[in-house]
Amino acid sequence: MVALERYRILLAMFMLILVPAYPQALGADSVDLTVTNVFWGATATMPITAHPGDSDVPLLIVVTNAGDATAWNVNGTLVLSYPFSYTYTSDGKIFHASRVNASAGVLFPGYSFTFRYLLSIDSGAKDGVYRLSLLLSYKTYADITVTASRSVDVPIWSGDIRVQRFMSLPLKIYPGDTQVNLKIWVVNSGTATAKDVNLLLVLTPNFKPSSSGSVAVFLGTMPPGQVSEANFYIDIDESTPSGTHKLLLAVSSGLNSNATMSSISLYVSEKAKFEVVAVGPGEVFAGDYGTVVRVTLRNVSNVTGESVRVQLKTGNFFSGTTTDYLGTISASENKAATFMLDIDSKANSGRCYMDLRVEWTQDDKSFDQTSSIGLQVSQRPLSIIYGAIVTAVVLVLIGVFSLRKRRRSVQKI
Repeated sequence: MVALERYRILLAMFMLILVPAYPQALGADSVDLTVTNVFWGATATMPITAHPGDSDVPLLIVVTNAGDATAWNVNGTLVLSYPFSYTYTSDGKIFHASRVNASAGVLFPGYSFTFRYLLSIDSGAKDGVYRLSLLLSYKTYADITVTASRSVDVPIWSGDIRVQRFMSLPLKIYPGDTQVNLKIWVVNSGTATAKDVNLLLVLTPNFKPSSSGSVAVFLGTMPPGQVSEANFYIDIDESTPSGTHKLLLAVSSGLNSNATMSSISLYVSEKAKFEVVAVGPGEVFAGDYGTVVRVTLRNVSNVTGESVRVQLKTGNFFSGTTTDYLGTISASENKAATFMLDIDSKANSGRCYMDLRVEWTQDDKSFDQTSSIGLQVSQRPLSIIYGAIVTAVVLVLIGVFSLRKRRRSVQKI
């Protein structure tokens, strides 16, 4: 490049010497400066794509002298408009210019010159081709200054990231599930490379991230046509109703702060739900053994629970048979679990609460739920009287035996 510039300078000096004697050698007709190429980058063989939000990107404009006369002191002024800008610093201050100048020197017939401008692009720019004006000024052999305006079409392209498909692992998900893996595939369907691609899964109140950062994925650079996989991990609240839920995927790239939103339809399956509808008997007594307690469950869901097993988690004053197997409970069906409890005589009177754990299978997956039931514990009213009578009888018998023993001892004397 340096050698070429030197050659052109020497050639221009030679032509300056030659022109007075042989003006016809340079052509005496007209100058025709034409824009023959426009591209971003350093060279025409390796152009680059400019994106919204890029800064200080070189825009190269090739101007060719298609006439038969030489153009002297050629200058190119690029008139800028949105979304392009040129920023420079002077004395520590930042300035913005609406026009950018570049000089080409002498342009002989048939020769070309590449003007180079460093431009920045607004981050909110839309894809497309923008038309700018290039003002070309030059002097003719007769030292006449000529100004010509040329249109320059400048392209801006960006990637277009779209959701290609998605799935959940496991395939069927239910309320209360945790660490659900949402796999989302996105494709760059645009005409340019998308840089700094970020994905953010926007959740509704029924869903939450499984861990910090589990709903954000950085994909980096995506060339046109590339498909990338992103993995998100979420927890589903136990109270989430079954059915289709809409989540949003926010996609941003480069310096563009305006993210595009895509809808993700996530189906949450219904699982069986059991409610306690009756507990009997209404009262149990401290000190009793083999007390039969029945807890009636109702399946209040629209699906069937299979292999239903019920466990009563008792406190320190209860023991005995605390589990029961109920088998299949269909939707809206009632079934009673039976427990045989021994109640410690030291159990306090009053309402005693204990957990009732229900376990079942559904679609080859295990589920459980825990609810609370209460038993009214009482002391039998006659137990105190019976205890006092027994104590009195024992004392009387002890007194009788003692008296007889003393009489026998007296008679022997």
